[in-house]
Amino acid sequence: QLAAGETPSPEEEGTTEKEKAPAQPPSKGASLDEKQFAEKHGLDANILAAFVTMESGGRGFVSSDPKDPDSPKRMLIRFEPHVFVRLYIKGGKNPENIPYYVPPPRTDEEAEELAQRFKIPVNKLKILIGMPLRRAIRYGAWSKMQRINASRTGFRRSGSGIARLNYREWDGLNNALKLDKDAAYKSISMGTGQVMGFNYRRLGYSSPEEMFNALNDYSDEGRQKQKQAKLKFIESSPRLLKAIRDKQWERIGKLYNGSVAYGKKLEKVYNSMVA
Repeated sequence: QLAAGETPSPEEEGTTEKEKAPAQPPSKGASLDEKQFAEKHGLDANILAAFVTMESGGRGFVSSDPKDPDSPKRMLIRFEPHVFVRLYIKGGKNPENIPYYVPPPRTDEEAEELAQRFKIPVNKLKILIGMPLRRAIRYGAWSKMQRINASRTGFRRSGSGIARLNYREWDGLNNALKLDKDAAYKSISMGTGQVMGFNYRRLGYSSPEEMFNALNDYSDEGRQKQKQAKLKFIESSPRLLKAIRDKQWERIGKLYNGSVAYGKKLEKVYNSMVA
């Protein structure tokens, strides 16, 4: 999922697009919007195009019925089960109300049982024992259990291809909406850039639902808003802009997606585009 972005430090806050940027290679797969944005901020437009290639393959909408390509289109989304649980807890609600919720282990025996059940190294689960819930839910092992169990319980169905991109993610969203509408919309990534709903303010929306409705619009206006969503997200972070300008791939991954590995994958996509 895309990271919400950190508050820039004072020295990074002062970074602006007026800095002299190095000459950029010709943009090959970039859209006009991406080229204009890149020129404004002194970026390589191919990196902006690489984000879209990696996140959605350039597809912002898919058929609502994968067996019928002429069926109405709806937005490409991804429901993140672990994010939904975190936000549900943050809202003061009992996570036991969520059918797929798996609590952190309380004993060595529970850790060993969960390790076997979810194929997670037991040492990664034992460190959660005795840890306050608000801390435990930030760990990757806990997040993995939520993602796996969401599919096992049918909260978000398993699938492949179009079914995975469309049916199971929309199932997850629709089930989450029955529990907590605000947390549900915040817990999905949306459109070509797969920007998380909890970033709605950074994109200029008053609520995650407003962001969802704006981007889930197959009109020319809606598709344009999807294209702009990724660019607005990037523009809202001086640190991310600087990392993209300097081609600091691991930092890009951390700031855009919350993962260093993401940045390394993005670099490979970029290199294939400019080769």
